Amino acid sequence: MLFFIAAELIAVPLVFGAGFLNGSIDGLETVPPWIIAGAGAGLVLTIIHWVFRAFRWKTGNVLFAFSEAALLLGLLPGSFLYAELLNLDQCHRWMAWFGSSLAARLFTVLAVLTIASVALTAIAFLIRLRPLRVVVLILPLLLPAALYLHGLSVCTKSYSDYMTANLTVAQPVEEYELKRDADIYYPSFLLENTFPMLLPEGYAEEGFSKGDVVYLLYSMKAAQRQNWEYVPVSDGEKAGFVKISELRKLSAPQNEYAVATLEKDTPVYEEEIFDTRVLPLAGGSGKAAEECVLSTLPKGEKLAVKRLRGDYLEVLLSDGTSGYVARESVTVVKQPLS
Repeated sequence: MLFFIAAELIAVPLVFGAGFLNGSIDGLETVPPWIIAGAGAGLVLTIIHWVFRAFRWKTGNVLFAFSEAALLLGLLPGSFLYAELLNLDQCHRWMAWFGSSLAARLFTVLAVLTIASVALTAIAFLIRLRPLRVVVLILPLLLPAALYLHGLSVCTKSYSDYMTANLTVAQPVEEYELKRDADIYYPSFLLENTFPMLLPEGYAEEGFSKGDVVYLLYSMKAAQRQNWEYVPVSDGEKAGFVKISELRKLSAPQNEYAVATLEKDTPVYEEEIFDTRVLPLAGGSGKAAEECVLSTLPKGEKLAVKRLRGDYLEVLLSDGTSGYVARESVTVVKQPLS
């Protein structure tokens, strides 16, 4: 009973807070479902606790208790770390099976962790050979860290790809040279003014090299006004934050950059795509995604980008009309200036 009360006191405010921060709670009528969801999460935690306790009592193996502790750490304080990763996942590539919103993806991550941990401990309980049982029981201890490292690799790559195509903020494009080898870091969304948030792991583990030419993804003057120590840059292939002190501005640009389609028959959507339930910026009950296609573009078609809008780039078509292209359908093309 004490565990149930503690689980409810922790789960209800956490789930409610997740909904509030994600913008899903925007009126009194939306409060009860999230309170009920939090109460349900507390009940699930209690049931999991009873299952692990029964396994431990029947086998006398203390590793069941450690497996439960690893799962609870992954579900409670660990959920904040997973939320940080999902905020980096700007292309919505990680755990987006049941929706691309932050809340949907976070609950998916926690559900995967819970189901996998309980399944592994149940398998271990059924194994009678003690050495083999111990081997299987070690897996739930490693699972939260393994899930985090997998998410780190996917989400940093997603953030890098998302930011690389961001050629519209700092115009004209400003190029800088790296004075020395530089690690790439990523921003913290829970601690907005803290850079770096993550260690240089995953996709960006090697960072930039001395002499690499990069372009700014944010105004240098604005960054200096805000006393930033780090600024986002890209070399056309990867992007992230580096220390401003490691950059040297080039006297003249060396490259020309353009956004181009990555695959053949790239769909260009009309603005009504933002009203569908099919694509990431879903909200209403509009037309299916296929019905929102204005035209298709061949591979390598250079695009005149007007602005960024969520998961899409608003582009100017050859006939003068505007359309929207998904970020994952484009890449940055770099060409040396003659």
